[in-house]
Formats: sequence, structure tokens, C-alpha cells
Amino acid sequence: MVADAQYGTNENFAACHGTATSDSHMKDFRSTQRNDAAKRGIFKQTDFRYDEETQTLHLSGREAVEADGRIDRGFHVFESNARICRDCALRAHCMKSKRHERTLKRHVAHDAIERARLESHSGWARRDRRRRQHLMEGSFADAANHHGFKRARWRRLHNQHVQDLLIATCQNIRILISKSVAEGRGNGARLGLLTLASSRGLFSARQIMPFAWVDSPRVNLRPLATL
Repeated sequence: MVADAQYGTNENFAACHGTATSDSHMKDFRSTQRNDAAKRGIFKQTDFRYDEETQTLHLSGREAVEADGRIDRGFHVFESNARICRDCALRAHCMKSKRHERTLKRHVAHDAIERARLESHSGWARRDRRRRQHLMEGSFADAANHHGFKRARWRRLHNQHVQDLLIATCQNIRILISKSVAEGRGNGARLGLLTLASSRGLFSARQIMPFAWVDSPRVNLRPLATL
């Protein structure tokens, strides 16, 4: 799965784990966030070690932070003990709370998410994202500008799936036409492709005319079909 940072969330990383799209090459959304806590000298979440047996978080051999049993939006919630933290020598580096409490969260699928996040920072993932920028983004922009790719509201998934296949067909036919022109093939090949596209209602006249210069009778074109 290759996508921009806006898709590199915990939920998407967890959903990709154990599926056919387990290769998580989405950009990590967390890497785009400013870490203000680190700038203030506060211990980060990653500084705490998780003990699976006791289900607690530890920091430098100090008292454990126990889970309170709550699950908030997919996260286990850990709360520190104010009586212990009040006299801790590391309190100034751990919290700014006047109540001497700190709350930490750990996702229920933390291990799978961290494996996917580590993979998203690999060289192969960065290569795929760079390739996506010039390969897929251009295709998305062309589909949105010329084929109504963004007009999907109330269409339902199965109808939109058919529309996406039609759009991909349009783009492939345009590539075939461009290749035939670049390779100097005869007008017959171009005319055949144009006739096929127009008979299926896949292209509008404005989209197809740049490729339709042939020494043959005029081709009748129909508007782009909509579902």
C-alpha cells in the first residue's frame, strides 16, 4: 500500500497488517508532526518501556505506570500515581501537570503498527512514494480534470467501481493513440481506436479531437457516459 502522509495513520497501519496489502509504504503521518514535548525536555512516549506480563509502562527503573482498564478510541490508557510522582526526581522531565499526573496511551495493535511504521521509513517505501508522485498523481489529476473522477457522491461503491474502470479504459485508449502517433502508424489504427472509443461513449469531443486528425470521413462522437 503506497499513499501520502495523510493516510499513514495508526488505523490504516493496523488495517494493513496481516492482509494482502501488508506492505505498508504509506508515509508516516506522525513523522510530519512537531514534537513539542521533546523541545520542552519532556520524556516522550517511546522513552517508556512496556512490560507485557504486568501490562505496565516503565521509565528508567522507576515505578510502573499501570493501565486503568479503559480503552479510548482503540488505545489502552495508562495513568501515573500522583503520590509516587510527587516526590520523583524525574518529575520535572516527565510532566508539567500541577496535579503530578501523567496519562499515556498505547494502541491495542501497537506492535503491528510499529512494524508497519518501521517499514514505511525503509528505502523501498521512499522509492515507491517518489514513483507514485509522477506516476499515480498525474493519473489522478487527469482523471479528475477530464473524466469526472471526483464526482462520486451518492453513486455507491459498485457504481463508482464501474466508473473507475471506464476512466482507466479512457486513459489507456489515449495512451494507445499517442503511441500510434509517436511511432508513425497509419491513420487506420487511429481511426479504429477513435471509432471504438466513440461507439462506447467513452470520450467527449473536446477530449478526443486532439488525436482525431485523420484523412477519413468525420467520426461521430458521443459524450462521456455517466453512471
